[in-house]
Amino acid sequence: MHFIRAVTRSGFLHADDPSSSLHAVGVTPACQYGATCYRKNLAHLQQFVHPGDRNYRIGMVHFPERKGVKVKPEFTTLRDLFNYCDPDESGNISKEEFQSAWGFLKELPAAMAGNADLMGAGVEAGWEAAAGSDHSHLTFAQFASWASGVGFKLPVGIDVGQGGPKPCRFEYPGGCRCPCVCFKAGVQGNMCECNHKGSAHISDTAFMSFEDQEVLKRLQARASLGGGGARGSLGSIAAAGRKPGFDMVTDKDVMRDLQKLLDSTHKPSDNWTRDRGCAEHGRNNCSDHCVFTHRAPVPTKYELVRAEKNRNLPLWQVYSTTKGAIKEECQPSSAAVPFVPYSAKSCLEIEGQEPLDSSINEWRLLHGAGLKACKGICGSNFRLNLSGSGATWKGDGGKVGLPLYGYGVYLAENITKADEYADPIEEGLPCDIGCSAVLVCRVVGGLCRLVDTNEFDPGQLRTDILDGPYHSMFGDRVVKLGKPYREIVVYDNAQVFPEFILYYKRIV
Repeated sequence: MHFIRAVTRSGFLHADDPSSSLHAVGVTPACQYGATCYRKNLAHLQQFVHPGDRNYRIGMVHFPERKGVKVKPEFTTLRDLFNYCDPDESGNISKEEFQSAWGFLKELPAAMAGNADLMGAGVEAGWEAAAGSDHSHLTFAQFASWASGVGFKLPVGIDVGQGGPKPCRFEYPGGCRCPCVCFKAGVQGNMCECNHKGSAHISDTAFMSFEDQEVLKRLQARASLGGGGARGSLGSIAAAGRKPGFDMVTDKDVMRDLQKLLDSTHKPSDNWTRDRGCAEHGRNNCSDHCVFTHRAPVPTKYELVRAEKNRNLPLWQVYSTTKGAIKEECQPSSAAVPFVPYSAKSCLEIEGQEPLDSSINEWRLLHGAGLKACKGICGSNFRLNLSGSGATWKGDGGKVGLPLYGYGVYLAENITKADEYADPIEEGLPCDIGCSAVLVCRVVGGLCRLVDTNEFDPGQLRTDILDGPYHSMFGDRVVKLGKPYREIVVYDNAQVFPEFILYYKRIV
């Protein structure tokens, strides 16, 4: 493992700070004074993290010693504890992450502790009460409802009102995240003092469904009246709307449009790339020479078997909020670079769905993956740290490949390209066996950075978009380079909403 002294805001090494201990790249030292530290300026936050800071999360913070005693994690609110156990900022915690939170809750002082009998039932019973047997994760509203019901006296710790802070969501290479806690206009009106766009600043509540926001409002209202934590069930206070999941598409007009999407985006010729793999050894199992000698056949048609619509209101709300912020940044009065419209072959309208907004380069694009990955993306969106771990060409037997345009969310306008990364379904419903799955995603591209040659630096490209005025990368490898496909990359998953999962057969 590579070690450094400190990770600065720019992501470069900071080896001349004698106060910091050695720690891994992407890990920031905790301030030894913790929540009592009075230095909360941006320069200090770039070097140290405190309870409640964005980077104060498991695996991202190094705890030093103070007066010979190792500093321990501390939490002043339930939100702080939840975020600490949610290192990838998914807005959810898994059962394993809940177990970590459980351990910290049991260490709380007696004045803040929960009901001993309810906690004595054990972590499995706690998970069952909080999430139910059919859940794979917990939202913060569910976690806060459960903790309040068990009687923990930590404040909720989130402002559900409209005027809440909008922390920066920018993430540097290596995993460090911008510590800016709220947008403050800089020299350019749409850029914050932290040098990141306004669309990168999103409030915590924008990641929650309206139903979850109502739950938190009720918890806060009860706390303000001195109600404290109820002992046992919360009853109606924790009532939520429909849970995230999938609705089977049964409308014939929608199915017709989705089949049309597959038909119109199939490329019948000049359509093989190395990522499709070898006819004899599959993907990433042989040399370049073998792959190019024994090219895997490309399907001649894609036949839709069935489709599911993603029902995830929190993800849709994040997408809608981001879309609105990007729309403002595309206006001539605030845009730092001219808006240029780009069209994609897959931008077909689907019956009953909200129309795409071409004035901000909103597209409907495709992403191929295994079915488990597709469902995971629909639940918690794309995880940028997994870029290159799928079917991307890896070479030399590596587990992770270097994506062409750096680490981001890669999307295709052709089903023939997206299909390269899809895997046959081997278990599940009988009608699904032997099919493959692809995601149909809504994507807001905003101000696009065109790349149409091989002369570019992936790291600099990502910086131009995240540190600069652009919102996405439009990779046109067709016109000048003569390659088969164009690709689109966004470096912020809030710009993507996975809309449908299509189950289809390859006709060879």
